[in-house]
Amino acid sequence: MNSANKSSKPSNELLNRATEYVKTGSGLDRETTVVEGLLLPRGGKIFDGRVENVKKVVRLLKAYHKNQKEVRPLSIVVFGPPGSGKSTFVKKITAAVKGCTLVTTENLTQHSNSETLAQVFITAPDRSTTPVYFFDEFDASRDGRPLGWLSWFLAPMEDGIVQVHGKPLTLGKAVFFFAGGTANSLDEFNQRAQIDPETYRARKVPDFISRLRGSVDIGGVNDLGDDRIVPRALSLRRELEDDPSRIDDAKIRQILSDGHFVHGNRSLRTLVAAWDKKKGKPDLPEAILGQHLSRGVLDGRVIGLSAGLNQPKSNPMLMELTQQLLRSGATLAYAGALLSQDGTLQQVVDTVKKVPQELFPDADARARVRSYLGHPASQKYPGDSGDNDVEFIPLDTIGTEDLDKMGLPTEGYFEALPTDSEPDYQPQRHVAWALSLFRLRVRVLQDVSALVVLGGKDDGQSWGRMAGIAEEVMIALALKKPVYVLGCSKGAARAVGQLLGLDNAPVNLEQCLKPSAFSEFADAIEPFAAQFEIPGISISPRTLSDVRSFLYNRGLTTSAWPWNGLTSEQNRKLFACCTSGGTIQVNKTVGLVLQGLSRIDWKTQEGDVASTLG
Repeated sequence: MNSANKSSKPSNELLNRATEYVKTGSGLDRETTVVEGLLLPRGGKIFDGRVENVKKVVRLLKAYHKNQKEVRPLSIVVFGPPGSGKSTFVKKITAAVKGCTLVTTENLTQHSNSETLAQVFITAPDRSTTPVYFFDEFDASRDGRPLGWLSWFLAPMEDGIVQVHGKPLTLGKAVFFFAGGTANSLDEFNQRAQIDPETYRARKVPDFISRLRGSVDIGGVNDLGDDRIVPRALSLRRELEDDPSRIDDAKIRQILSDGHFVHGNRSLRTLVAAWDKKKGKPDLPEAILGQHLSRGVLDGRVIGLSAGLNQPKSNPMLMELTQQLLRSGATLAYAGALLSQDGTLQQVVDTVKKVPQELFPDADARARVRSYLGHPASQKYPGDSGDNDVEFIPLDTIGTEDLDKMGLPTEGYFEALPTDSEPDYQPQRHVAWALSLFRLRVRVLQDVSALVVLGGKDDGQSWGRMAGIAEEVMIALALKKPVYVLGCSKGAARAVGQLLGLDNAPVNLEQCLKPSAFSEFADAIEPFAAQFEIPGISISPRTLSDVRSFLYNRGLTTSAWPWNGLTSEQNRKLFACCTSGGTIQVNKTVGLVLQGLSRIDWKTQEGDVASTLG
């Protein structure tokens, strides 16, 4: 199996050299390179690819300027997260090519119509130089239409002609730099545009892309893992060059590796500029500090994790998934107890200790993991609770009245299924567990922003009504919560994915998800069927057959499927995360989950959930 190629903690050697660079300006020779005066991070597949693209853009600009026969504008696109330095890049790369002159920088969100934009071309520049026009946020809306500027730029890009007051104006030789604001890369921009196939061509996305002759994806200070250290060191050195001693070594190391700068370099500069040496932190109100620093792009998002794995610590997918979700700032929610040192929840707790610490911790620091406990379906392991990393949330999932009806003890823990000490099956115990687990899962799914599932047993031996993953996905879909199904292990997640149309093969509803192996269970649970109701849902599935149909009718290609930020093709790739040879594609799969989560408009999604619950 392939494990992730990013270390969970920055290597001490790299961190030491980066810290030395911030203080002295030397020590990062192996991780940086100079291209036409631009000091760029390098080393590794990601940065080396970016460096090569920068070199290609320089070569394009030089060749274009020298070619006297060129009359068609040269169009280049630059992508990167907010604050990554797109504007600085365009200015520096233009200045580095002799003969190119930056004429104007236009933010398209500040232009109400095309007529005002066209007027920037009226004053012809000195034709001894090649004029460069920089259009920031070219992917903004125009006249209320998403990506509305793309169609307007097609004629200038193709023919070098714009309409000014109804008359054509020939631009001649020119360079157009476009910077995007809705995606971090050209590939991401194209994928986002294709999410709505009906409008993809209507918005002229393919026509726009076909006219581009160069692209650069600029990394930022918020890349995951070690990739963030070098660009942060370069930025921090610039800000502290006059007085590197303002920030002590320990805090420099934290800044290089921990936290998420909300507005990229702009936030980093703001925090450094406000740094109080005595306090050892920026002298800013907490409200302002919170606008510049967070745990990550998923800060404030609670991601439910359902992974019924027998040996979670040996599963690279779960290990990398939990690590990257936590590194992205998410809080993880888990419906279950910390029963053993080898269980799934303990695996998550262990991973928490490997993620970056809080840059400026406070007394009310939020736990990164929530463990929901319900009686009798959960109990807290008496050993290590993960210090303050886990918030245990006890729930009264079944009352004394129901327990009395079932003839069961109202206090204390009991098993649902036969054990060595009590080998006889007691259906009432099973029913109590099923009701408790259902209510526990409803509460968890009400609290989470999205649900990720993998693994899970599907052998008829469930301690609930059915395989736990099936019940959790059913509740999530009923509540219109985004779901990510990883089919990397046989079992419940794979069966659920087949019902949801994530598999390429036809599905037989009766063969997906096994019924309980205990024949008495169906009769014992029947009197309590009405209690398995999801709040806000008019008719909740009660039987396994109901759940199968419910999942099938809310599958990937139906209008009831909650938007999870991924196209149908990407959801199927996520589900089929094992190759034919059985190798788990860890990095690609985890990358898809993070990509989907980053695309969701959470305000809209939460509004949909609120309307469901009435």
